[in-house]
Amino acid sequence: LNDSGMLAKMEKCLDSNKTKLPKHIVILGHDQQFADEADFRQLEKFITALRRSGKYRLATMNEYPGIE
Repeated sequence: LNDSGMLAKMEKCLDSNKTKLPKHIVILGHDQQFADEADFRQLEKFITALRRSGKYRLATMNEYPGIE
């Protein structure tokens, strides 16, 4: 998936309430999966698209509701 495809897929999950907590989604960016330069750039573009949209707040896992 490209960055716009990933964003559309994420938005579909959020809109259809297919997340563990409403309006919250976890996106894991494991080192192994993004070790390839092209894959890493794709993740970077996706994060940039999230930020530019202004609709999302990016946070670390320790800020996820219910995590202590």
